[in-house]
Amino acid sequence: MSKFITVQLEWSYSPEDYLEEPISIEFEGGTLEIKDGVALANVTPKLFLEKARY
Repeated sequence: MSKFITVQLEWSYSPEDYLEEPISIEFEGGTLEIKDGVALANVTPKLFLEKARY
């Protein structure tokens, strides 16, 4: 069992005003928020463990 509650991935894009309005996407195992030049994904560790391919 993982001790992590969530994994947070953040990246930036430009220009910051590329999108006309913020985008929020919920998916199985997490969320994705995109606004003001930043995309932020919060993902449960379970998703990584289930989808991992070694």
